[in-house]
Amino acid sequence: MRSVDLDELEDLDELIGNKDGTVGRVSKDTLKQPGMIVERVYDDTLSLQTSLDEDRGDGALYQTKTGRNYLRSSTGHLATGLGFKVKYNPDHEVNVQAMISAADGGDICLALRRSASEFPGRLIRLPSGLYSAATIFEVGDLDSALIWAHGGEITVEDDITFFRAAPPAWEEIQTINTIDGDDYWGPRKAITVTDGTAYAVRDLVKVVSDDKQRCTRAAPGDGTDYRRGFMAYIEAISGNVVTLDRPVPWDMTTKPRIGRMPKRRFAWKGGLIRYEEGHDADWHGSPMHLYGVSDLSIDVEIGHSYNSAINATGCMEPIARAVGKDLRNDEYNAQYGYLINNGGSQGLRADIDSGANRHGFTTNMPLVAADSDDLHFYGAAYGGLVTGQSNGNSQAGFDTHHGSENITFASCVSSGGTTGGGQFVLRGIGHKLINPQAYNGKDGILFFTEDGVTDPSSAIIESANVDVDRYPLLSWGEVDVEIHGGSFRSRKYGRVVSSIAGSLKLRGTVSIKAGGPAEANYYRALNLSDCAVDARGAKVIFDLQDVNPAAISYGAIQGDGDTACSWIGGEVRTFNDSYLNAVFYKATAATAVCSFAPDEVVTEKLGVDPTTNMITGAGGVGFTGPVKWRAEDGTGRSAHMTRQLAGNNQSVDLLSRGDDHIVCEINATGAARIFGVMPDGVVAGQKVTFVSSTAGSWDITFQDGAAYNMELGGSDVVLSALGSLTLVWLGSTWMKV
Repeated sequence: MRSVDLDELEDLDELIGNKDGTVGRVSKDTLKQPGMIVERVYDDTLSLQTSLDEDRGDGALYQTKTGRNYLRSSTGHLATGLGFKVKYNPDHEVNVQAMISAADGGDICLALRRSASEFPGRLIRLPSGLYSAATIFEVGDLDSALIWAHGGEITVEDDITFFRAAPPAWEEIQTINTIDGDDYWGPRKAITVTDGTAYAVRDLVKVVSDDKQRCTRAAPGDGTDYRRGFMAYIEAISGNVVTLDRPVPWDMTTKPRIGRMPKRRFAWKGGLIRYEEGHDADWHGSPMHLYGVSDLSIDVEIGHSYNSAINATGCMEPIARAVGKDLRNDEYNAQYGYLINNGGSQGLRADIDSGANRHGFTTNMPLVAADSDDLHFYGAAYGGLVTGQSNGNSQAGFDTHHGSENITFASCVSSGGTTGGGQFVLRGIGHKLINPQAYNGKDGILFFTEDGVTDPSSAIIESANVDVDRYPLLSWGEVDVEIHGGSFRSRKYGRVVSSIAGSLKLRGTVSIKAGGPAEANYYRALNLSDCAVDARGAKVIFDLQDVNPAAISYGAIQGDGDTACSWIGGEVRTFNDSYLNAVFYKATAATAVCSFAPDEVVTEKLGVDPTTNMITGAGGVGFTGPVKWRAEDGTGRSAHMTRQLAGNNQSVDLLSRGDDHIVCEINATGAARIFGVMPDGVVAGQKVTFVSSTAGSWDITFQDGAAYNMELGGSDVVLSALGSLTLVWLGSTWMKV
């Protein structure tokens, strides 16, 4: 120990050590009191480690000018120059720098691990500065680890995971009764367990079964598969009946079980984690891998990395916010540049700022062997909310794989993706894109059902704004999609919506704008392939201003496929349609039966006298289904038509007019004429009024009888100049009104 010269002290109070080991701030006046002895205050932790000052015995206090307290302890982590050990003794927060040992070799992970294990539950602060890491910071065996690293920059110098939570040992795994997921929206799910006394209210449990998760790839053949699992909290217990706080969405019938997840709380807030550069060929390290964590919160920036950055597998409602713009993506070298990868976690809340990666966000369901106790590997990536932006990724900024369900993407922005199918790629069941923005890339939104996946991918898209080079909307495989409003623009292609197969529901106002230079010939704006479209209540607008003037047989909607294409309901409107040849087309090679029946079609170019130009098909084959149309300027509509009879037994072509009442101006030229067979009506109750609108028209005789498809009261009817005749379609014949 040493005495202190009062001249060394500042006017302010000084931090001193007393003879009895207590510490306090005292003034000069206090120091003048008789018997006051001041222990040495070390400059920093390093000066303490190299000190040759005497060993004052267990419990003695050593202190640095930075305010860190160390106690003499046989279990301490720091050794002084004389060999005795001291142990960091923080007041509240733990400063990681105080836990650094000269023996660590500069590896900050050792000090982080030491801090987390020796001070469980405390906030662990990594001060700003540059650090290196050469070992894994493992926290899986701890109950908690709360890291505050704002301002810290860590360079990982080996091909390792930096921050890892090993899987938990699941507790009280028991057999349960089978679960019926059909009453998903019913009351809370009650489950009969083997021993209800093993659990308590608010336990976090997971129910699992060896049933194959729907919408997943084929099993690899090694005994593993994608299996069902769902987490919930226990709301009540009565005997062996456990009531969960939420319904279970799937049936579980094959070896259903329940297990309790141990409560573990891990958080990493702030800082930058990057890997040493120059190892593109052989490194595959990921910054974070976390398995089966009950309470997880991540907020971090990721620098240069060789694989997926934040991987949350089998976690319950984790929170992850990440910035990352340099994740290596080389699929053929097993380097996947995902910023956040949801590996079968439930209710993940993610917010990203991503670029120069493969995906900003994606999902990945793990495989698991039958009857495994690794319950964290059971279950889809389910639920949750994703927000953020992803610019300049090589593939989709926002992506889901098979084995994912009910994830909501809210106001996500994605641009610059050049491969991989789109700025957004959706596989799985029930995902929602709310106000997605996709621009400045190759394709927009891809709906994808992979080969071997039996359930079609499904999604709901609301208020989208997609503006890309090629296809704003496209599908691979059969899908089930709802689109609620939005704008979809192709800059370079006449085809805007490509090869939608399965089921498509349109609601609200959907705007489709075709592009110009590429694929000008024989392409239509919206292409359907064995697809059923339900557009009831929708308005579908085609802006064709940028269509290539050299386009041949350009149309708004095309039916294709092998079995059937149909469209029911809604208003179809085209404008700036100078190069439009037909609204509906049937692909020349298609064998599908096409039935197009919107409520109304409104055009500029074709509306005055649509005749056969409105509905065309291969070899002149038309489309079934009632259709109404009108010209944008009101000069023509399907409810009005004209016909000149220049010979006997001629009729009218009603096409597929779906109007309730059609007025046909009909006149005979050259001589009196006999009307031929009346074509069938489109819908029962439909009326046609024939008006001989020219004063000099010759008489027209309409023939009574089944042979002419008209019941006229037992005798023929003669329509004279300026006269009229009204017929109503009864479903099998026309009758005079």
